[in-house]
Amino acid sequence: MNEITQTRKRKKGAVKRNYKDTLFIYLFGRNKEFALSLYNAISGSDHKDPNDIQFNTIDDFIYLGRKNDVSFIIDGQVNIYEHQSTYSPNIPIRMLIYFSRLLEGHIENENRSLYARKRILFSSPRFIVFYNGLDERDDEETMYLSDGFAGGIEGDADLRVRMININFGHNTKLLNECPELYEYAWLISTIREEREISAKLEEALDSVIMKMPDDFRIKKMIERNRAEVTGMLFTEWNEEVERKKWEFSTNEYYKELNEELYKEKWNSRLQELDKQEQELNDQKEKLDVQEKELIDLKEKLNSQKEELNSQKQELDQKELRLKKEEEDLRARMVRLLINSGMNETDALQYLEKGSSVTQE
Repeated sequence: MNEITQTRKRKKGAVKRNYKDTLFIYLFGRNKEFALSLYNAISGSDHKDPNDIQFNTIDDFIYLGRKNDVSFIIDGQVNIYEHQSTYSPNIPIRMLIYFSRLLEGHIENENRSLYARKRILFSSPRFIVFYNGLDERDDEETMYLSDGFAGGIEGDADLRVRMININFGHNTKLLNECPELYEYAWLISTIREEREISAKLEEALDSVIMKMPDDFRIKKMIERNRAEVTGMLFTEWNEEVERKKWEFSTNEYYKELNEELYKEKWNSRLQELDKQEQELNDQKEKLDVQEKELIDLKEKLNSQKEELNSQKQELDQKELRLKKEEEDLRARMVRLLINSGMNETDALQYLEKGSSVTQE
C-alpha cells in the first residue's frame, strides 16, 4: 500500500482541543463532490466518481493555533489544500511539517521501519494554497521552502507551494471551471460588500443569501445549516481581528515614533479591535441561543409528529374494525333474507336498494 493515510491513533491521555472549521473546509474538505470538482478544475482532469476522493486530513493536527484544512488522495497523489485569508510567506514550512506528519502516520500504519532494506513507497504530494485576503496579490504565485534559507545558501531540500488567488474577479477561468469555487468566491466578496453597510455579520449573511441565485449549489447547504455557517464566518472574521492586533502591536513604523504617541495610538487601536471582537462574540452568543432554540423546536416538532403518527395508526385500525363490522352485518342480513324466502341475488339487490335510499 503506497497511500498516505490519516488513521494515526491519538496518544492515550492526549487533550482533544475543539477547533472550528472555516467555510472553505466545510465546502471542500467535507464534501467529496465539491472536492472532486475543485481537483478537476485545478488538475485539468475529468473524474466523474466522487468516491475517487479519499480524504486523509489529520483531524488532530494543530500548528500555530490552526488545524490543517483539506488533504485527500486521488490519482496516486496526496493533495494538501490550505485556505488563507492572510498572506504568509511561511506556508511552505507549514506544508513541510504537515506532510512529515502524514509520512509518520503512513509508516506507523504500514508497520514499517526506516532502517528496513526495502524501500518505503508513498504518494507524491501537491501543495496548494487558496488565497482570498484583502491584500492585493497576483492571480498565482509560487513559494519555495528554499526562499527562507538564511543567507540564500542553497541546500539539499526544497518544497514548492502554488498560491492561487480566489478573490472574486481573479482566476476567472478556474472559477468558471469549478462552480462551487465560483459561488464561494462570490459569497465572500458579497459579504464584504454588505459588511460595509451593516456591521453585523449575521445581518450581512442574511442579505447575501437573499441575493444568492437559486441555482447556486452551495445555497441549499448554507440555508440548511445557516447557524453553523454563520459560526464558521465568525471564526474567520475573529481570526482577521486577531491578525490585525498582532500586526499593529509589531508595527515597526510606530516603534520609531515618540513612545507616548505610540502608546496612545496603540492602546486606542487595540481598544477599537477589542470592541469589534466583543461585538462579534455577543453576536455569536445570540446565535448559539437561537441555534439551541431551533434544536429544541425541532425536537418538539418530532415529538408531535410521532404523536400524530400514533393517532393516525389508531384511526386506521378503528376504520378497519368498522369496515369488518359492516361486512359482518351485511352478511348476516343476507342470511336473514335468504332464510325468509329470498334467493341470494334478490337479497343482495334488496340490500343495495336500501343502501341507495339511505344515502339519498
